[in-house]
Amino acid sequence: MGLLTKTVNRPAERSLFSFIRRDSDGRYWHPGNVQFDVLDLATANEATRAPFRVAFTDNDDTSYDWTIDVSDWTDGTYTYNSYELSGVIEYGPFDTTSTVLDNGVSVAFQLEAELAYATEKTLFTYIKRQETGKYWRPGTNDFAEFDIVSDAEATRETFRVYFAEGVPEAYSWAINLGNFVDGIYVLESREKIGVLETEAVEQYTVLIDENQVVVGVGLGDVAVNHDSGGAADNLQYVTAGGDPIPGATIRCFKKVDYDAGRLTLVQAITYTDSKGRWAVPAFLPTGNTYTVVFDKTGEYGPNAREVLV
Repeated sequence: MGLLTKTVNRPAERSLFSFIRRDSDGRYWHPGNVQFDVLDLATANEATRAPFRVAFTDNDDTSYDWTIDVSDWTDGTYTYNSYELSGVIEYGPFDTTSTVLDNGVSVAFQLEAELAYATEKTLFTYIKRQETGKYWRPGTNDFAEFDIVSDAEATRETFRVYFAEGVPEAYSWAINLGNFVDGIYVLESREKIGVLETEAVEQYTVLIDENQVVVGVGLGDVAVNHDSGGAADNLQYVTAGGDPIPGATIRCFKKVDYDAGRLTLVQAITYTDSKGRWAVPAFLPTGNTYTVVFDKTGEYGPNAREVLV
């Protein structure tokens, strides 16, 4: 029997649940019907969405979990967003997780990147683990020493994660996180022209938490941080009394996506430092209003703010 389990830590005596989406067709798990059915979260009313909620069990110690038999689920990627329910109001998501199933077994989580760029270009990303300074080698699925400035072409080739152009001017890649530990990773995407490399977009930083929270990475062109959208520290995360909240996760959504409930479409992710400020900026495309969601699991949030970029 293949079992999929999700565990979260939140304050006691909360009503928590997940919506589980099969990414291949966008259908959602219906526990009562024991199958995946059509659900439009942006328009569904309470009567329609309630049967799709996968409820967490409260273990009476601020730990909650659910377990589902996935033996008969088709292979592929599944994404589950977890929320808190108060009456008929859904708050969150406070957690977004993706997993890959192979023969009913969860084998890996994925990190995905998308990039809009001129067609028919050779684009790739170098992925660096911030803590060690080592880089990801896709061929051997490990991290190794790499001098991004001076190493020769033969060495550089082994560290490149290449984009595929699915449709003109739309590039993407996806890798599983089986060999990634929790922490901060820096993505540097470049264009290859002959033997030369040029910067395609600015560096981007992504947070991997418990090797489970995997959010699509948007490679935007404007750095957004705690000072964005107003006076200094406009988006600093603090308590009602003004005390900084360190170690909170920050997720940035396009407002239209957030308001419509499309909460898997996260544009960027970062975290707060000891002063509640953004430890690293989030790089976002211009011309949009974004909903910024702060959350420190089990302690603070989720809290949402808006900023125009």
